[in-house]
Amino acid sequence: MQAEEANDPLAWSIKRWHKSSDGTSHLGSVLDRVAGRPFPGPPGGEGPPLRVLPVGGLGEIGMNCMLVGVRDRYILVDAGLMFPDFADLGMQKILPDVSFLAQWRDKIEAVVITHGHEDHIGALPWVIPALDPSVPVYAGGFVLQLVARRLQEFNLYDPARGA
Repeated sequence: MQAEEANDPLAWSIKRWHKSSDGTSHLGSVLDRVAGRPFPGPPGGEGPPLRVLPVGGLGEIGMNCMLVGVRDRYILVDAGLMFPDFADLGMQKILPDVSFLAQWRDKIEAVVITHGHEDHIGALPWVIPALDPSVPVYAGGFVLQLVARRLQEFNLYDPARGA
């Protein structure tokens, strides 16, 4: 990591795998350390008008998950998982860092699913419990059915949520 990145609170850290007892893993980042702090912006300003926070899947195929927002109102776009390769023995799934999402739960107003591939919906059973129960899930008709089925498998389906 270069010296200027070390002082930047939004710079990504060296990849750290976190394993849980259920065989899932997620990739941590320095975003863990800045979850409760306001974003830096121009001097005298409130920060950038549009913020894009990759929660998972940045620079890799799979685990698509990002927060997009203005001020302190965010939409979570996708909640995917990634399947490990042969070098990641002992892992069944690799998930976005849901502990980060739990810290931001009062700022997340909706979940939008772009399409029904596993790298876009596979982590929903771990992401949905981290969010406020009133947060709706939006997707196209067929994709919404896939999401509902996925959540039913984990007893997380709530028709009032949209999925």
